[in-house]
Amino acid sequence: MAESFGMLRAAQAFSTPREPHLYALAYHRVDEPGHRPWLDPSLISATPAQFEAQMRLIAHAYHPVNAEDVLHALEGGKPLPPNAVLVTVDDGYCDFQEAILPIARCYGIQPLLFVPTGYVGSGIFWWDHLYQAIYHTSMTEIHCSLGCLPIETPEEKLVAMERLRRYFKQIPYEQAKYEIAELPKLAEDHHDTLNWNELRAAVRNGATLAPHTHSHSILSRVSIERAGEEICQSFDLLQQEVGNILPIFAFPDGVREAFTPEIIELLNAKGLKLVFTMIAGFSRLTKNDPLCFPRVPIWHEMSLAQFHWHLTPLHWKHVSSEAKRI
Repeated sequence: MAESFGMLRAAQAFSTPREPHLYALAYHRVDEPGHRPWLDPSLISATPAQFEAQMRLIAHAYHPVNAEDVLHALEGGKPLPPNAVLVTVDDGYCDFQEAILPIARCYGIQPLLFVPTGYVGSGIFWWDHLYQAIYHTSMTEIHCSLGCLPIETPEEKLVAMERLRRYFKQIPYEQAKYEIAELPKLAEDHHDTLNWNELRAAVRNGATLAPHTHSHSILSRVSIERAGEEICQSFDLLQQEVGNILPIFAFPDGVREAFTPEIIELLNAKGLKLVFTMIAGFSRLTKNDPLCFPRVPIWHEMSLAQFHWHLTPLHWKHVSSEAKRI
């Protein structure tokens, strides 16, 4: 292990680009898989122990920056340090307060939290509703637009989950919202997302908040007028409840199909200066479009060595080379 980390540090040192660059890490949940069994475990990016090890590595081998540092660098202010890392988190689950922020603060790291304002303190995200309909039911099949899907065995549940997840991402948002509402879910109400008081406390403790739409709709699946409303409502609510919101945004879902050039133009017209996607990669500040910044996705099965490897330009050069071969 020590030898592999020595090689990774060499790869980091000798492949670092000269121009300013940024590794924006993308997390969703940091939790133990069994802690909240009613939530979709595929959204867990790391356990608290894994996250602590990752933050320790960032603090010791990289240069953690906050959202304001990145904005200032983009606007011609103080340049980012070499190997700058920004920790970003999507959706505002309670584990941000329980694990992410306390651990990050121990290492002087200020995370950026993207908040879908319609879910603050209440509601259930569609993927968690879908997970409950498949994994927390006594039924052996689920009836939906795709037909009758068997969900009796673990293998059948996994297939149904993946098929329905893809289906709901591809159809118009209002149709998906209606069909998901028809699925069974747990009767009891859980406190799974931070409320406004908790979000204000997070800001006092060093977090930065930014909008993530109001209803977490995939913007390419709604009209351009609706997309504008989603962006403005989330920004205005955060400004009203928390104040001093930076002109930063993150696309829900965030893959290339989740937004369009028209939506990028809309964000620019509304004064957004920095927008994050879920397109995998690191950012070269002088080359990347600031309204279409990539991020480094973090997942639960990632070892610390893999995590370190993903924070080297050599990794992304390898990914680019592999993509060209396909």
